[in-house]
Amino acid sequence: MSRTNLYRFNRGAHQVHHRLYDPWAQREAWRKDPFFGRRNVIKGLAPGLGIATGAFLCLLGYEYITGKRL
Repeated sequence: MSRTNLYRFNRGAHQVHHRLYDPWAQREAWRKDPFFGRRNVIKGLAPGLGIATGAFLCLLGYEYITGKRL
């Protein structure tokens, strides 16, 4: 069994017990999921920013070395 399946299986067992006392627990469980963590959300805001920055720096370097503008 993979690590994520094991994690979800263990978490599911806890939620079944918790649902007996809180009927909204399952609807609010997505907030605790690591997929929606702050780091993953910030990383997904600008998916091509790193590649675009690298390409732009290469272009600036080429123009500086050759003296030509593209």
